Amino acid sequence: MILAVLFANSVGNVLIERFNGVPVEERLHWRCFLVKLGAENLIGVKNEKLLVACHKSVYIVYTVLGDVSIFLVGKDEYGELAWTCGEHRQRQDQETHKIETSY
Repeated sequence: MILAVLFANSVGNVLIERFNGVPVEERLHWRCFLVKLGAENLIGVKNEKLLVACHKSVYIVYTVLGDVSIFLVGKDEYGELAWTCGEHRQRQDQETHKIETSY
């Protein structure tokens, strides 16, 4: 299931967001978490390079395109989304640790 799609600018302002099946009280938490994840990990990343993070059963695929950060959050059958990245395994291990410690 796709849980969220979020676009933010380079200073962390959310441009557009869509949530699916995420309770209202959890949306602010996800919004802040994704912007923080991007601020910590997208600096210096080449355009359109996909990064993957995993927390419990939720996968986050994110990238930067110009000055816009793009986040896609999914779980269950959309966990396969994470495997679309060519170099995801090493980065995923690093990101999982960061997510678990900062979540």
